[in-house]
Amino acid sequence: GHLALAPTMQAWGDPEGAREEIRTARELAARFDATQVDDLLVELLQVWLAVSTGDVEAGQGWIAGRLPAMQGASPDDSGGWRSWLFERLIAAGVLNRLGHAEQALSLLEPLQSGAAQRGWNGIIIYLQVQRALALQLMGHQERALAALQRALSLGEPEGYVRAFVDEGPAMARLLHEAAARGVAPLYIGRLLAAFPATQVPT
Repeated sequence: GHLALAPTMQAWGDPEGAREEIRTARELAARFDATQVDDLLVELLQVWLAVSTGDVEAGQGWIAGRLPAMQGASPDDSGGWRSWLFERLIAAGVLNRLGHAEQALSLLEPLQSGAAQRGWNGIIIYLQVQRALALQLMGHQERALAALQRALSLGEPEGYVRAFVDEGPAMARLLHEAAARGVAPLYIGRLLAAFPATQVPT
């Protein structure tokens, strides 16, 4: 519950509240020591929140320590695969925000078939969002828009908003271009309305 509340507090413009939720989650994970996954999830969300608020140094430090260990094969069990996937998905988002799109894309590509096989549409949305951002950074605009359109087609029926809006100005620009091409105009209109006004192209 605290892990879910942290990004919500962040979205409400309360970064201190988000940090407090993370602190509480970290204390609970340490106190009960149920699984290593608990500790990993707290760590991942903490990094994501730091980078999303502009703390580039935190992202660089975490990536430098974790990236070499992310090159191994995926585990066979679903529980282990889920944590394996989350770590790489967060890492790709951090790499995109640091401008390392090629590395982000290399982490994302092996995840897609596993998520599709398991029917994890929510995960696929986040994967396609990060692919779109990486491809945009690399100058592959048409491929970026195709990945975004895939994310939008899955996200619209479920009403996903934060998966797009939390990515900031880079995603706003990509959505703006997709809207100009007539892609999901009503849905993109709702998404762009959820961005801070200063992040939306005019």
